[in-house]
Parts: sequence; C-alpha cells; structure tokens
Amino acid sequence: MSLNDMTMAINQNAQSQRQLDSLNRRYAAAQSKISVQRNEIARLTKKLEAATKHKLELLDELKWLRGEK
Repeated sequence: MSLNDMTMAINQNAQSQRQLDSLNRRYAAAQSKISVQRNEIARLTKKLEAATKHKLELLDELKWLRGEK
C-alpha cells in the first residue's frame, strides 16, 4: 500500500467518523425529544383520567338530584 493510498484511507476513515458522530448527535437529540413527548403524554393522560373521573362523579350527582339513582 502506497503512502498516497494510506493517506486516502485515513481521510476516508476520518470522514466516516465525522458522519457517525453527526448521526450519534442526531440520534441523541431525537431520543431526548421522544422522552419529552412521552412525559407530556403521561401528564396529559393523568389529567384526562382525572377529568373523566370528575365528570362521572358529576353525572352521578346529577342523577341523584333527578331522583334517578
């Protein structure tokens, strides 16, 4: 292998490493975004469950006031 071939191989390897580093950074950013979204979905799900429970309690009270229960 000539010196020129070795230099080209080293340069290609360095370029590949830079591309890999860039992809790793993008992957980490995507994972972080997914984590934030997952937490937001969990928070909203809890709020929805609480609102649904409250609505059912109000419906029970309304039925009681109407004499249905």
